[in-house]
Amino acid sequence: QYGSTLSGSGFPASNESDRNAKSWGVLRACAVASMAPEQLVRVYRPSEKYVETAEGARSKEGEAKGHKFYIRTGTNETSEKSTEERVFMHPSSAMFSVGTYSCPWLVFHSVIRTSKPFLRDATECSAYALLLFGGSLTVEARNSVIHIDGWTRLSANAKIGALIQGLRSKMDDLLQQKIDNPKISISDTPEMQLIVKLLITDGHGH
Repeated sequence: QYGSTLSGSGFPASNESDRNAKSWGVLRACAVASMAPEQLVRVYRPSEKYVETAEGARSKEGEAKGHKFYIRTGTNETSEKSTEERVFMHPSSAMFSVGTYSCPWLVFHSVIRTSKPFLRDATECSAYALLLFGGSLTVEARNSVIHIDGWTRLSANAKIGALIQGLRSKMDDLLQQKIDNPKISISDTPEMQLIVKLLITDGHGH
């Protein structure tokens, strides 16, 4: 259905459209791009615990019940800080038993309000998906922090911030060209190839 909608809008189907269809990193970025920043979840992760083994102390696997989840509900007019509401992972969600998150941010489809506000459809974000598609960026070079849409915070040095801002500007230009002329291909441009690589590897380069 989505493919037919695109074709009807003048974007013809091609082999390049499915080039990264099996890449979880790219699919996750699509979810982030479609739902962030309005439908983001902040994950509060408990302090890491360690267990003694014969090889020495090792970090203990996280427990799902130790995590807390918050969504943004608005902005405090006095402090201009985001206001939050605690939500809970629905027992039927595939994320309900997840004990470890590599990125402390999720995107969600909807909140179900019964005995508690529950999230049922949620997906873990990746850092580069948020940086590229999560909202407007503000780089706080002195503290090595990047703010996304005034709420999300990611630790990153100033060079990463400058790289992402440059990539986003070029990506916006390329996407506008694609919208203006759906028949052109932008997937083989150096910028788009770099973006795809960042999404697939999450910046680890392999």
